[in-house]
Amino acid sequence: DAEIRSREANDLKSKLQAFIKSENVQKFQSEIAKFKEERAKRVVDYSKSFSKRLAEDEKELRSSVSIASKIINDITGYSSVLRLKDNITQKEKNLRDLRRAIKESKAASVAANENRMNSQQQMNELLERKHTWSSSDLEKFTGLYRSDHELEKQVQESAAKLKALESKEDETHAELIQGIMDRYHEEQVWSDKIRQISTWGTFCIMCINLLVVLIVQFFFEPLKRAKLVNSFELKVKDLF
Repeated sequence: DAEIRSREANDLKSKLQAFIKSENVQKFQSEIAKFKEERAKRVVDYSKSFSKRLAEDEKELRSSVSIASKIINDITGYSSVLRLKDNITQKEKNLRDLRRAIKESKAASVAANENRMNSQQQMNELLERKHTWSSSDLEKFTGLYRSDHELEKQVQESAAKLKALESKEDETHAELIQGIMDRYHEEQVWSDKIRQISTWGTFCIMCINLLVVLIVQFFFEPLKRAKLVNSFELKVKDLF
């Protein structure tokens, strides 16, 4: 009996292995694996598309909020304050650039003056020993004399440029101060306007609440009382 049972168990095991290795089972397993793979791919694609849609919605929401903010600023008059603020920022940048240019121009003017002073010093030294000049000294003096005119021109041009930049700096600084004052004035006007809007808004809300109370007291309450009286009268008639 034990041998028969062992033989039957081995036959069942071999049949089960043959069934698992059969072509239909292999195809079924392949289809299951393919289905799982496609399902996972669809989940990933859906996640990507959802993330993409979420990013697009967020971008559209930010754009809408920005547009709404600009509209509110136009209505309240804060846009003019922002324009003045941008103008002040630009003036500050221009003033910084001018001061940087003035610093560079001063350095160039100092260098031009030093070059001319050195040239004149060399010319004076040569003139002091004019009676002992050699041919090279004569050539050197001639070159210095010719370059002196160019150096003088550079000194004059650098001085004129520095003066123009300093004048422009004064104008820009005055415009910056005026812009700050204009911005302060516009902010005060905007603040007063907001307070007025808030006051009138509160007053309108109070009027609406009062109107609602009056409507309830003089319209709905009489109707309610009349309805209750009619209902009571009908019940009394039904009793008697």
